[in-house]
Amino acid sequence: MAEVSIERRFRGSVRLVTLHLWRVARSTDVEDGFREARRLGMLKPEDEAFVRSCLALDGRMEAGAPFGEPPTQEMVDGLQRCAICLNTADPA
Repeated sequence: MAEVSIERRFRGSVRLVTLHLWRVARSTDVEDGFREARRLGMLKPEDEAFVRSCLALDGRMEAGAPFGEPPTQEMVDGLQRCAICLNTADPA
């Protein structure tokens, strides 16, 4: 089986976090997701800043714009950690 690239893992992790934010907000508005995650204590401020920076990097990658440093395994790991936080603290 072929190894999945870091870039692909990063992009998939960004989408996973986005889906969790949508679920938390019960809306497809990411800002509503951040607001609700803050209210429920699901993400620390530094985690929110990290996720926002990853969303911005993903947007630049999607647009084909220069994005400086490529995604790293540490970024993928951080996104996965944030996804777990958003998933385990069920807002229901």
